[in-house]
Amino acid sequence: MPKAMKRVLVCTVALAASMFAASVAAAPSPVSPLSTTKLTTVHPVFQWRLGPGEVSESISIASSPALAATGEFAAQNQVALDSLQADAKSHTFDQPIPAGHYWWHVASHDTSVPAPAPHLFSPAQPFTLSPSVTKLKVSLRFAGRSFLATVSYQANVATVLVKGRLLAGSKRLAQRSDKSTTLVGQPGSSMAQWDVPSSVKRGTALKLTVTVSIPGSTGTATATKTFKAP
Repeated sequence: MPKAMKRVLVCTVALAASMFAASVAAAPSPVSPLSTTKLTTVHPVFQWRLGPGEVSESISIASSPALAATGEFAAQNQVALDSLQADAKSHTFDQPIPAGHYWWHVASHDTSVPAPAPHLFSPAQPFTLSPSVTKLKVSLRFAGRSFLATVSYQANVATVLVKGRLLAGSKRLAQRSDKSTTLVGQPGSSMAQWDVPSSVKRGTALKLTVTVSIPGSTGTATATKTFKAP
């Protein structure tokens, strides 16, 4: 091969390699959440960095890091996908994300590369949303020797277990356990009617202890309501 042609070939290969390296270097860099991050909010904030000349395209969450041929998460594993403004470097999904283990990444492209510029993807970054119960409240409404207990709460799962115990000191007078289901990210509630045993004298100090827990996890919250026997 003539030397001139070799020089052209070497230059062409070097140029292609430099363009490829620039494209790889320009891929978005995830900032948070990271693999060590454990959150409980159903609306986590995602943040990333962009390289020079790089613009954001989309962000997605999946239940598996498996990728399709396009570089995007496999469709069957996608949990959420949103388009982004070109200059976006953070995002919060409108839809609530339930507790679980996930991966996220950002798609972008380099404006310095001639169109059509290839899609660039940040590394699939794992993160965990730990099961959680918050904002637990208990209210009582009396009617004679009976009362209606309304339990309100917020959880990052659809189904919780609501357990109640009616106590006079350390003595257990009654107990019950019910499942409660609501939309993730929305306030949940559970109502139950309780009867004060006829053997309990009027004016006796009583308390109703309510625990809301998430089956299979350590996510739990407890509230106590004290009152006098009617």
